[in-house]
Amino acid sequence: MRYWKGSIVLSPTRDYPLLRHVLHSVFITHNQLFAFLKLDYSMSSRNAFNNRVRRLVEHGLLIRREMPFGAEAERDAGLLDARNGDSLAK
Repeated sequence: MRYWKGSIVLSPTRDYPLLRHVLHSVFITHNQLFAFLKLDYSMSSRNAFNNRVRRLVEHGLLIRREMPFGAEAERDAGLLDARNGDSLAK
């Protein structure tokens, strides 16, 4: 089957569980997301997971954000909590 160039077809068994976990998370890291999907038996290969996330980011279905480390991270997390803001992938 052929698809339009630049289009994406979502897999109900692979993409939907990943997107559902991100939707229900206020903050989730790449490693946490992979761990949750392994628990659900939705994903077993780290390489396949990385490729899937990259594809979803490239098509704008996920947004990747860098978080600072150390004291700055704690301060920024407090600011996000105070504003009820999201910090990743929403």
